[in-house]
Amino acid sequence: VKAMLATLIQQLQTYGPGKLNIQSTSVGNGADTTDDTGHTFSLPAGFLTTLGTNAALEIEAWGTSAANGNNKTFKLFFGSTTLISSGVVTINAKSWFVKGKVIRSGASTQAVLGQGQYDATALSASSQAATEDETAAIVIKTTLASPTTGAANDLLAKGFMVKVVQ
Repeated sequence: VKAMLATLIQQLQTYGPGKLNIQSTSVGNGADTTDDTGHTFSLPAGFLTTLGTNAALEIEAWGTSAANGNNKTFKLFFGSTTLISSGVVTINAKSWFVKGKVIRSGASTQAVLGQGQYDATALSASSQAATEDETAAIVIKTTLASPTTGAANDLLAKGFMVKVVQ
C-alpha cells in the first residue's frame, strides 16, 4: 500500500492536479497488418479503488494519417475493454482523435464511454460496462493499424493524456 501511495503521489506531483500521464512523442504503426500499440499508460493497481466509487478518468488521444488511400484503423482501450474503434476507414492526410471516460461504479466494475472522429466524420459513441480487475495494473492504450496494405506509419499517434476528474 505504501509503495502504491508513493507512486500515486509522485505521479500527481509530476503531472500536476488531475493529470496522470501526458505523452507527445509521435508513434506510428508498424509495417504489418496487425494492431500496433501507439501510446500506452499503466494505471497502478488499486488506483481506482483508492479514489472510490464514482471516481472518474478522462482519456484523450489524437494523431494524423498518411497522405494515401490505404485503409486504416485506430482504437482506444481501457484494459481489455475497447472504448472506441474507428473500424476500417480510408483517410488521406487527415487528423483523428479518440476520447474515453471511465467511472468506477463498484469493485472492479466501471461504466465507460468512447468517442472519436476522423476528419469531419464522427464515430458512433460506445457506452458499456467494463469489468477490469482493479487489484492489478490496468493498461490504457491506443492501437494503430494498416489492416490491408501493412504500410508503416499509415497512422501516427501524436498526443495522449490520462487525467483524473475530481
